[in-house]
Amino acid sequence: MSKKLMCGLAAVLLAAAVGQVRAETAWPDLEMELTLRGALDAGEPKPESASMLVELSRYGDRWGRLWGVARNYNVGIHPGRVETATISGDTITLELSFKVEGDSWVPGGRAVYKVEARRNPDGTIAGKHTGVFNGKNFAGEVLGRVKPSVKAPTGFVPIKPGEHPRILFREPELPELRKRAQTPFGKRLVESMGDPKGAGGNGDAIGMGVRYQLSGEKKWADMAMESVERHMADMSGGALAIGRAWAGRQEQVAVAYDLCYDVWPADFRKKVESYLRWITYRCFYDQTKISRTFNWNVQSNYGGPVLAGSAHAGLALWGEKGPEPAKPAPPAAVVDIAAAADFKPGKGVPVVPLEVGKGIKEWLATKPLDFAINTDPMLSLDGMEKLRNEPGTKFNIDDNDVEFQPLDAKHVLPQGGISLKEGLKKDKAVTLFFYTVIDNPQAQNLKVRLPFSRAGRTQMVINGVRVAHEQVIHLQKGQFPMLVALRLGATWGSLEPWLEQATDADIEKSKEQVKARQAEYEAALRDYEFDLAEWKRLGGADIDSVKTMEMSRRIMYIFARDAVGTGGYLSESGGYFGETITQGSPAAYATAYKRVWGRDLSPFNDMSMLLPRLVMTEVIGADGKERSQRISNKVHFNADVAAQLYPVTDERYKPAVLWAWRREMGGTAENPEKYHGAVHTFLNYPLEGKGEEPGKVMPLTWAATDFGHFTFRNGWTPDATVFQVLARQKAPGGWGGPDAGGVRLMGLGQVWGTGNEDREVRRWLESVVVLPENPELSLSNKGRVTHSWFEKNGSGGVTINLDDLGYDSKDKASGPRYETYGGMRMTPTKKPLVSSLRSVAVDYSGASGAPVLLAMVDKVDGGKTKQWLWQVTDTNAAKPSDNGFVMTQGDATLQATFVSPAKVKVVSSAEGGKTTKSAGSNAGSEIIINTKAVRVTGEDPTAGHFFVVMTLQRGAAPKVEATGSGLDAAITVGGRVVKFDGEKILFSNK
Repeated sequence: MSKKLMCGLAAVLLAAAVGQVRAETAWPDLEMELTLRGALDAGEPKPESASMLVELSRYGDRWGRLWGVARNYNVGIHPGRVETATISGDTITLELSFKVEGDSWVPGGRAVYKVEARRNPDGTIAGKHTGVFNGKNFAGEVLGRVKPSVKAPTGFVPIKPGEHPRILFREPELPELRKRAQTPFGKRLVESMGDPKGAGGNGDAIGMGVRYQLSGEKKWADMAMESVERHMADMSGGALAIGRAWAGRQEQVAVAYDLCYDVWPADFRKKVESYLRWITYRCFYDQTKISRTFNWNVQSNYGGPVLAGSAHAGLALWGEKGPEPAKPAPPAAVVDIAAAADFKPGKGVPVVPLEVGKGIKEWLATKPLDFAINTDPMLSLDGMEKLRNEPGTKFNIDDNDVEFQPLDAKHVLPQGGISLKEGLKKDKAVTLFFYTVIDNPQAQNLKVRLPFSRAGRTQMVINGVRVAHEQVIHLQKGQFPMLVALRLGATWGSLEPWLEQATDADIEKSKEQVKARQAEYEAALRDYEFDLAEWKRLGGADIDSVKTMEMSRRIMYIFARDAVGTGGYLSESGGYFGETITQGSPAAYATAYKRVWGRDLSPFNDMSMLLPRLVMTEVIGADGKERSQRISNKVHFNADVAAQLYPVTDERYKPAVLWAWRREMGGTAENPEKYHGAVHTFLNYPLEGKGEEPGKVMPLTWAATDFGHFTFRNGWTPDATVFQVLARQKAPGGWGGPDAGGVRLMGLGQVWGTGNEDREVRRWLESVVVLPENPELSLSNKGRVTHSWFEKNGSGGVTINLDDLGYDSKDKASGPRYETYGGMRMTPTKKPLVSSLRSVAVDYSGASGAPVLLAMVDKVDGGKTKQWLWQVTDTNAAKPSDNGFVMTQGDATLQATFVSPAKVKVVSSAEGGKTTKSAGSNAGSEIIINTKAVRVTGEDPTAGHFFVVMTLQRGAAPKVEATGSGLDAAITVGGRVVKFDGEKILFSNK
């Protein structure tokens, strides 16, 4: 083919690719997410079998690749296809197939499901499924919803393959960024980027890449290349949170690759691409190679950041050219392999007599490629099967030239086979090819021995025929060229291929496996056809990189839904969520995803609401200092999170977020006094506008409904009251736990009700009812919101069913069970030992005679002694009063009056509670956690019906009167009447 013709063809292909990619980035016309309950199990089907969470996207007449997650089955993420789909009116009928990927602990398999469901008027989906996984029948309920449709932003231009940079900014943004870099603000931040000792000591490659893009000076790209080399060579898990170092490491490599793509040598880019494929594969499918003790839940401060690092790799690699997908070979029970016709080994080629059951000692070998090739040798060898090698023979695979030369004897094991310890394998990943000729003295049945793993992919070819580990072959008499390929991303000491005598039992077993292998082949063939169509549609884009982008987007979407959730709460306790959201980083990825694809990671109010919700709990005191309270965590509004998440924050609340961000930074709007995260602050901090004070923008109530966190406040002045309650409707996925029903109260410049903020979460550190004589209870279980209401003045209430906390923690079979992702609850088979309910409500109308009227009902039945706790900062501030207590701080008081129990015992005391340390240094040892609380019990200590009203005021507290008794009482406080109707607390005028 002439060079001119080749160039013309290349131009046509490029134009086609651009058109196809635009088709790809056209948004789907229909998106659904389904939960197939009880869909798969490692054992027999049972009621608690794992659910499969599935995301479906339709683009006109084409369905996108499915990605299923079944976290209660294993850690993997599972590709699939829509085999058939019929949507007629509200009726939905689907046939879905999945390749359930194994992980480091649980094997995979094939799954097919038929879904029959209906779409309800509110967009939810309900129905049933039947299916088969690994030969076993499963059936169950289907729940789901149609996702909200979204429109592309005006003027958005989809990215094209090969377009870089794309993650932090795109090329059209560079002129304005270069201007920004010349401002005092910009100069200061840019000068702090690119620390050679930053990012864990391997260098801030991202900062170097940004400086290259801003200045055009190649030295910064060269420095970034050196830094990336160090990051890729670093196999350590990091100093403290062992393994989490892979989060920032992946992000550094991926984003620097994106920033320096146009100037780095092609061979180095290839090396980086291989590294990113290798590490992302480990993170999704071979997790023990990262850590054997890691928490891979995406909500945790381990799994979330590390998978976000992989997600950055997906954005960076998408669209890079790759080989045509490999077509799978059909199976056979026994393969008859004849000797090569007219074959004569080349000069210098070893000819080795076949010794059955022993390794081979003479080989030609290629020099090791110090990365794993993209092509899986178990699927394709790009035609190497036909090679007849001799010393000096060269071949190109996966755009890499390889040359065969005699293997040095130092690499040969005494028993035959190849040692990988003497320089053949480098740090992390390698590709090697070996060639020899075996001389078989007689026709015989043999069994192939060539072990493989997820990280170690092997292939043997005998006279052009691909054979597999434990496959039975009939080898005729004669000479046979043999090729062995190894793509390794794990620590292997040797490669020892050999042939052993096949027994009659081996032959029969091979025949029995034909049916299963044939079914797998047919499924793999359909996978191949789907991948081939995608490869063609995307103009030859590397399918593995496309899959990396898709599956990492899927898992980060689950992060948005399950680690943050509607309303922008946060999952883990202590300071861990602050580390989770900014390392790796899920927050940065959410912003990058929108930049690349023009749409939010999630169409729901989750990531976009995190910063506004943090603003929601703040009070700026008369002294100008920020005060806020958290329930079981230490995360407050901070500039680091703001710098990464501000671009995707809900537009309605951006002015308030900007105001809080500017306040956090100090200095002037044009030149802040301090900052966190130079790169993201430089890119995302608005230099114009001061924002708006929250009182002009924010509401007075906030509901983070997925986790069940509610905020009620009566204003934005220094005296503002902020009341919070947490139902804990979702498990934290890591640190956290027994805080369902916890509350916080701050107002009139003081903290009145508090609780735990550290990682060592205990029930008795919260303002709840505890049962100290019932240690068997499942206190880390979740609450369920049964009712909530809100008023424009900030008043409102919440009722929480806490029955799930009342089960015996040792009786796992009969208590409630929860799906790790999706919030699904499996109904208990028994009633709880203790049933309980908490209802709270706050009234800011002022009709009670106090600016704040708070009412709380706890209905606890069963169990032994009950103690109502109110956590305080100073026990001396609280004193017993008429059937309650009064707290005095400054010129304000909090008056609490119990109507039920009719007589209470009140003690305000600091006590130390003995417990076992959960983790860290001295984990498992006995420790004492001190607590300051008002402790209330009834005259009968087993009484569990508490009805208390509190007023917060300056000056005299309003009079409290009650008619009736117990939870049926009507309580008059000034001009307001408080009642509990069995479901919720109600306020009415007198």
